[in-house]
Amino acid sequence: MPCTDGGAPYDTDNSVQERLDKVTRMLCTLANATEDQGFGMINDFGIPRKDAKEIREWLAEHNEMDRERREAEESEQREAKLKKDALKKLTAAERKALGL
Repeated sequence: MPCTDGGAPYDTDNSVQERLDKVTRMLCTLANATEDQGFGMINDFGIPRKDAKEIREWLAEHNEMDRERREAEESEQREAKLKKDALKKLTAAERKALGL
């Protein structure tokens, strides 16, 4: 890993998994940006066809997992807001009776 990737190679503050997660986010951002702008991995970047196919498959899977994660987070946020709004409607006596 080059030393210009945002941290020292032996950064003791970050675990290996945290650094891998950062690299994955960077690769995902780069791959989506190049695909969205119409750049081709094979012609523009010289990536062999087999590797380009593997990268596109990884990117599709990664994007799907990101979409599912975002949907789950949004669902959790909606649920938390509904609970908070419902609790606001209860009186102090009702909250006490319910043990809240």
